[in-house]
Amino acid sequence: MLIPSSHVLTRYGIDPRAGAPAVIARALGDPRFVRGAGCAGVMVAVRVLIGALLDMWPQHGAFFRGAGAVVVVATAAAWGARDGKRADRIPGTDPTLHWLAAGVIAGVAAGAGALLLARCGARVYGIGSVLFELTAGAAWTLLLVFVAATAGKKWLTR
Repeated sequence: MLIPSSHVLTRYGIDPRAGAPAVIARALGDPRFVRGAGCAGVMVAVRVLIGALLDMWPQHGAFFRGAGAVVVVATAAAWGARDGKRADRIPGTDPTLHWLAAGVIAGVAAGAGALLLARCGARVYGIGSVLFELTAGAAWTLLLVFVAATAGKKWLTR
């Protein structure tokens, strides 16, 4: 459904047919957003699962944390390899900057999601303050996602 009074400035000028819902739909379908939201969902799910497992078996914390990191890295690496194979078929495309933006989205969204779930009463592993989750926690998630996706793109597509 388009809002007739809204005009969108596109790369080619003003497009009166593209209202606010169309812009939101395009933004949600953007590959950077999809990859970032997917990796953020995996990160939040892993943190909630680790929190639940640590309640049951606190003596196995190192194993749970390591396995959780492997799951997040493997997800990003597999997705990066898939993008790398697709980029090899289309000359002149490189998904590296897409993955950097996706890592930023994943970091901020994973921190915000974990905070929201922790405030609602879920046991989330390693929850910190709002400032920590949206800065240092987001940077750690960005690093995990970006490095793993780039490595997957480079080494898994050979």
